[in-house]
Parts: sequence; structure tokens; C-alpha cells
Amino acid sequence: MKNILVAIDFSDCSLNALHYAAMIADKIGANLSLLHVCKPFSKSLYYPDTKNQEKKESENKLKDLAEKYQKSIKGTVTTAVREGKVYKEIVNQAKYNDSYLIVVGAHGISGFEEFFLGSNAYKVVTTAPCPTLTITDDFKADKFERIMLPIDSSIESRQKTMFTAEIAEVLGAKINVIGVFNTKDSTVQNRIKQYCNQVVNYLGKKNINNTLEFSEENNISDAALKYAEKVKPQIIAIMSEADPLSLNMILGSNAQKMVHQSKYPVLCMHPKKEYNYPVDFSGTV
Repeated sequence: MKNILVAIDFSDCSLNALHYAAMIADKIGANLSLLHVCKPFSKSLYYPDTKNQEKKESENKLKDLAEKYQKSIKGTVTTAVREGKVYKEIVNQAKYNDSYLIVVGAHGISGFEEFFLGSNAYKVVTTAPCPTLTITDDFKADKFERIMLPIDSSIESRQKTMFTAEIAEVLGAKINVIGVFNTKDSTVQNRIKQYCNQVVNYLGKKNINNTLEFSEENNISDAALKYAEKVKPQIIAIMSEADPLSLNMILGSNAQKMVHQSKYPVLCMHPKKEYNYPVDFSGTV
């Protein structure tokens, strides 16, 4: 059974993310894993028993949340408390659980405020072993009805189609495909049209309701943010990028802008070699 990992710092934001993670888990039939990360303690600043006390309090809070959400999903709800750097422990837990998806709040308090407003946001999304869904603290929806799928001229742009389609199928969501023209070059525009048509054909074969529109903007993030205000999606699917100077992933300026500025949940995925699901966009999607 699939596992969805939810990072919890007990802020309203992370609890909001948990609420929607449970909705997705119930639809997928997935298990739900709740994780809290305690920051390392300085021995010179804390009494010896403070560390154990915080861990125990966190475990009790997670247990209460687990009992609450166990009633609303078909799978099993488990909990874990780790100590260390927030982004590293989230990634480690995701690897340990072989997580299908990581869900996190896009803003928060304590460690998570630093996590999402600073460099840790970049690190968790780019090093996660599975797709990551970030959810803002003010996001509210009764269900996941629409997923927005921006497509540009990069080869990797189409690779998010497979996982996005998989999510759309289980949620019963419609996919709004938007082709982004960031140049007047007809060759590039025709390539984007071809990519979009491949994506639409794939979605059609999967019997997933979809629409296709095109937008002219300087970059994909501006187009996506503007188009999102039109269709009001419950999820926007984006890609990280491969770092040409190393074997690592980078979030990229456009993806960073989406994660930090979108008021709608952002689903970020890596190029296909990073994940354990089959993707073939070599010619026919």
C-alpha cells in the first residue's frame, strides 16, 4: 500500500496540510505517516530532561492526531519523531517509508517558518525521493477537482504528466493543460504545441477529463500564476530541473516562484530517473 508522509510542526499551517493529505490518502487508499522533527538541543542551554520532555509531548500530540485521522481514512496512520535538521529528517523518513508523496505546509512557525521561507524549502523539494505537495495555510477546498499542468519547451516539462494523471485518476480531477509561449519563435511554439498535444492525447487515452489553452508570457511561472487565477486549481503540477554542473536537482527560479507565491497547492516532481515509476515521453506520450 502507498504511503503519504506529512510533516507536522503543530502550526495551523501544517495541520491544514494534514487535513488535505488525509483527503488524498483516503481517495488513494494510502497509509498516512505523521512526522515531527525536533531541533537538536544545546546542552549548555537546556536542562538534561528538557529534550526528552519535548519528544514525549510531540509523540503524544502526534498520537492524538493519528487517532483523529484514523477515523477518516482506510489506510493506517502512523507517527514518528526525529531529531535533526528539518529537511534532512523529512527526506530520511520519506526514504525509510518508501513514501509515494510528501505533503508539507507552505508556511509555519518555529523550524518550518525557516524551512519554507529560506534555503530548507529548496533542499527538501530538490532532495525528496518522491513528489512533494506544498499547501498554503489559507488554502481551503471541499475536494480536489482541478489540476493545472503547465507545459513549456523543455523536454522534462512533459514528464510530470504520468504522476499528475495518476493523481487525477484517483481524485476524479480534471486536468487543465496550459502551453506557455515565452518566445515568438515559431519553431519553439510549434514544439510546445506538439508537446501539449501529446499530453492531451495521453490524458484522453486514460479517460481523464482535460482542457488545453495557450498563454504568452515571459516565463512559465508568470503564466501559471496568472492562469491559476482563472481556473482556480486545487493542485498545480511543476518540475524541478537537472543541474547541468552536477548530478543534483535544482528547483529553478520558476519553480521557486511557484512554491513561494502560489496560493494553490504545488506538486513538484523530479525528472523521471529520480522516481520509481515508468515514464516514456521519447516520442509518444
